[in-house]
Amino acid sequence: MCCSVFNCFYKSGHELIVKGNALEFVDELAKAEGPGSSWHNHKGHMIFDIERGKLTLIELLEKAGADYLCDTLATNVIMDGNAVKGVFIDSKSGREAIGAKVVVDATGDADIAHLAGAPLHQIHEGMGARGVRHSYCFRVGNVDVDNFVQYFINNPDQYSPYMDVDWDLKEAYAQYKETGTFLFPHGGGLPGVSAAVAAAR
Repeated sequence: MCCSVFNCFYKSGHELIVKGNALEFVDELAKAEGPGSSWHNHKGHMIFDIERGKLTLIELLEKAGADYLCDTLATNVIMDGNAVKGVFIDSKSGREAIGAKVVVDATGDADIAHLAGAPLHQIHEGMGARGVRHSYCFRVGNVDVDNFVQYFINNPDQYSPYMDVDWDLKEAYAQYKETGTFLFPHGGGLPGVSAAVAAAR
């Protein structure tokens, strides 16, 4: 059992709305993992091995001719007034400074913007099931997936209606029967997921 890549690639009606680097990454990952283009039929979800995902990202960087650093953290910013002119990084090589004409914050958590003192707005808990949530990618071993799915069939009230897209238990079960992949919510369904995992062990 693991977390999937899911960034709402499709609107209702199967209209593809996410393209560019994100789509290229998932398509390349799908080729490596086996599903190929068939993932496009599954509302944008792509279940994958985390290590394969890392390798795919590196392959795409090398294909683009980009320089990259692994096991490296950006720990501070180089400022000139209100302008970010680079970052300080820490790695096994120690602390280094990298200057840049343009700095793009691609941390996912606005780390660079925060270090630069940019005004940020935090979404707090309790803003409702449709509020913004960040997810950790994770894997859980030794789960009997058939029993896991059966728990939700027997306890449909535990399958949260607050999915990332319009998705209900009936549709999730139909996909499970067709593909072997059962999707459940990141956020609203955590109590049900915890109970289901316990029941499936």
